[in-house]
Amino acid sequence: MKNKQLLLAICLVFFLCCNISCANASFKLKQDYVGTWSSPTEKITVRTEPKSWHFVFTKGEADFSMTIHEDKKVSGHIGNAKFENAKLVSNGGIWPVKWSGIIYTVDCGEVGKIFDKDPMEKKKLSVWICPISKEGTMEVEIRYGSFPMGGFITTKTK
Repeated sequence: MKNKQLLLAICLVFFLCCNISCANASFKLKQDYVGTWSSPTEKITVRTEPKSWHFVFTKGEADFSMTIHEDKKVSGHIGNAKFENAKLVSNGGIWPVKWSGIIYTVDCGEVGKIFDKDPMEKKKLSVWICPISKEGTMEVEIRYGSFPMGGFITTKTK
Protein backbone atom coordinates (compact mmCIF):
# COMPACT_ATOMS: atom_id res chain seq x y z
CA MET A 1 0.00 0.00 0.00
CA LYS A 2 2.77 2.46 0.93
CA ASN A 3 4.67 1.62 -2.27
CA LYS A 4 1.61 2.46 -4.37
CA GLN A 5 1.18 5.80 -2.58
CA LEU A 6 4.85 6.62 -3.02
CA LEU A 7 4.73 5.71 -6.72
CA LEU A 8 1.59 7.82 -7.15
CA ALA A 9 3.26 10.79 -5.41
CA ILE A 10 6.38 10.47 -7.59
CA CYS A 11 4.24 10.31 -10.76
CA LEU A 12 2.26 13.37 -9.67
CA VAL A 13 5.41 15.42 -9.00
CA PHE A 14 6.89 14.31 -12.35
CA PHE A 15 3.67 15.27 -14.17
CA LEU A 16 3.56 18.71 -12.52
CA CYS A 17 7.22 19.39 -13.33
CA CYS A 18 6.75 18.36 -16.96
CA ASN A 19 3.58 20.42 -17.23
CA ILE A 20 5.30 23.55 -15.90
CA SER A 21 8.37 23.05 -18.11
CA CYS A 22 6.35 22.43 -21.26
CA ALA A 23 4.06 25.40 -20.61
CA ASN A 24 7.03 27.74 -20.24
CA ALA A 25 8.89 26.41 -23.27
CA SER A 26 6.11 26.89 -25.77
CA PHE A 27 3.87 29.73 -24.59
CA LYS A 28 2.75 32.38 -27.04
CA LEU A 29 3.48 35.90 -25.85
CA LYS A 30 0.40 38.11 -26.06
CA GLN A 31 1.27 41.04 -28.35
CA ASP A 32 -0.38 43.57 -26.01
CA TYR A 33 2.53 43.00 -23.61
CA VAL A 34 5.29 43.74 -26.15
CA GLY A 35 6.72 47.23 -25.66
CA THR A 36 8.05 49.51 -22.95
CA TRP A 37 6.19 49.76 -19.64
CA SER A 38 7.11 52.50 -17.16
CA SER A 39 6.11 53.85 -13.78
CA PRO A 40 7.08 56.91 -11.76
CA THR A 41 8.83 56.63 -8.42
CA GLU A 42 7.33 54.32 -5.78
CA LYS A 43 8.45 53.07 -2.37
CA ILE A 44 10.74 50.01 -2.28
CA THR A 45 11.89 47.97 0.72
CA VAL A 46 15.10 45.96 0.59
CA ARG A 47 15.28 43.08 3.06
CA THR A 48 18.69 41.80 4.08
CA GLU A 49 19.31 38.37 5.50
CA PRO A 50 19.33 38.24 9.28
CA LYS A 51 22.58 38.12 11.15
CA SER A 52 20.64 37.15 14.23
CA TRP A 53 16.91 36.46 14.41
CA HIS A 54 15.72 39.68 12.80
CA PHE A 55 15.59 40.76 9.17
CA VAL A 56 16.79 44.27 8.38
CA PHE A 57 14.48 46.36 6.21
CA THR A 58 15.78 49.42 4.34
CA LYS A 59 13.22 51.72 2.72
CA GLY A 60 13.88 53.77 -0.37
CA GLU A 61 12.32 54.91 -3.64
CA ALA A 62 12.76 53.90 -7.25
CA ASP A 63 11.20 54.34 -10.65
CA PHE A 64 10.63 51.36 -12.96
CA SER A 65 10.82 50.66 -16.66
CA MET A 66 11.01 47.46 -18.69
CA THR A 67 10.85 46.60 -22.35
CA ILE A 68 9.33 43.27 -23.31
CA HIS A 69 10.60 42.12 -26.70
CA GLU A 70 8.83 39.75 -29.09
CA ASP A 71 11.53 37.11 -28.51
CA LYS A 72 10.49 37.01 -24.79
CA LYS A 73 13.63 38.83 -23.65
CA VAL A 74 13.23 41.71 -21.23
CA SER A 75 15.47 44.66 -20.37
CA GLY A 76 14.96 47.58 -18.04
CA HIS A 77 15.71 49.11 -14.67
CA ILE A 78 14.42 49.28 -11.12
CA GLY A 79 15.81 52.56 -9.84
CA ASN A 80 19.60 52.38 -10.33
CA ALA A 81 19.60 48.60 -10.90
CA LYS A 82 19.64 47.60 -14.57
CA PHE A 83 18.84 44.23 -16.13
CA GLU A 84 19.27 42.98 -19.71
CA ASN A 85 18.44 39.82 -21.63
CA ALA A 86 16.18 38.66 -18.82
CA LYS A 87 13.83 35.82 -19.65
CA LEU A 88 10.04 36.25 -19.68
CA VAL A 89 8.32 33.11 -18.38
CA SER A 90 4.65 32.22 -18.57
CA ASN A 91 2.84 31.53 -15.33
CA GLY A 92 2.56 27.84 -16.13
CA GLY A 93 2.56 26.89 -12.50
CA ILE A 94 0.04 25.04 -10.42
CA TRP A 95 -2.20 28.10 -9.89
CA PRO A 96 -3.93 29.54 -12.97
CA VAL A 97 -3.79 33.28 -13.67
CA LYS A 98 -7.34 33.85 -12.40
CA TRP A 99 -6.26 32.56 -8.95
CA SER A 100 -2.68 33.80 -8.76
CA GLY A 101 -3.15 37.13 -10.53
CA ILE A 102 0.20 36.60 -12.27
CA ILE A 103 0.41 36.08 -16.06
CA TYR A 104 4.21 36.29 -16.54
CA THR A 105 7.36 36.48 -14.48
CA VAL A 106 10.77 37.88 -15.37
CA ASP A 107 13.98 36.50 -13.87
CA CYS A 108 16.13 39.65 -13.83
CA GLY A 109 19.19 37.80 -12.61
CA GLU A 110 21.70 39.56 -10.40
CA VAL A 111 21.34 43.34 -10.23
CA GLY A 112 23.08 46.09 -8.27
CA LYS A 113 21.82 48.68 -5.81
CA ILE A 114 18.30 49.95 -6.43
CA PHE A 115 18.76 53.23 -4.57
CA ASP A 116 21.72 54.98 -2.91
CA LYS A 117 21.14 53.62 0.61
CA ASP A 118 20.38 50.09 -0.61
CA PRO A 119 22.55 47.89 1.65
CA MET A 120 22.88 45.06 -0.88
CA GLU A 121 25.52 45.46 -3.58
CA LYS A 122 24.08 42.50 -5.54
CA LYS A 123 20.78 40.63 -5.41
CA LYS A 124 18.72 38.32 -7.64
CA LEU A 125 15.37 39.89 -8.43
CA SER A 126 12.27 38.86 -10.29
CA VAL A 127 9.32 40.83 -11.64
CA TRP A 128 5.84 39.37 -11.31
CA ILE A 129 3.50 40.70 -14.00
CA CYS A 130 -0.28 40.95 -13.61
CA PRO A 131 -2.68 40.93 -16.57
CA ILE A 132 -3.25 44.26 -18.32
CA SER A 133 -6.24 46.07 -16.77
CA LYS A 134 -9.26 47.39 -18.65
CA GLU A 135 -7.70 50.85 -18.26
CA GLY A 136 -4.55 49.68 -20.07
CA THR A 137 -2.26 49.67 -17.05
CA MET A 138 -0.19 46.74 -15.87
CA GLU A 139 0.70 46.06 -12.25
CA VAL A 140 4.12 44.58 -11.53
CA GLU A 141 5.67 43.41 -8.29
CA ILE A 142 9.40 43.30 -7.58
CA ARG A 143 10.55 40.29 -5.57
CA TYR A 144 13.76 39.23 -3.88
CA GLY A 145 13.24 35.48 -3.56
CA SER A 146 9.72 35.19 -2.18
CA PHE A 147 9.89 38.59 -0.42
CA PRO A 148 7.83 41.36 -2.10
CA MET A 149 9.92 44.54 -2.24
CA GLY A 150 7.40 46.87 -3.85
CA GLY A 151 4.97 47.30 -6.68
CA PHE A 152 4.43 49.59 -9.62
CA ILE A 153 1.44 50.44 -11.78
CA THR A 154 2.93 50.78 -15.23
CA THR A 155 1.67 52.31 -18.45
CA LYS A 156 2.82 51.45 -21.94
CA THR A 157 5.03 54.22 -23.27
CA LYS A 158 6.19 52.64 -26.56
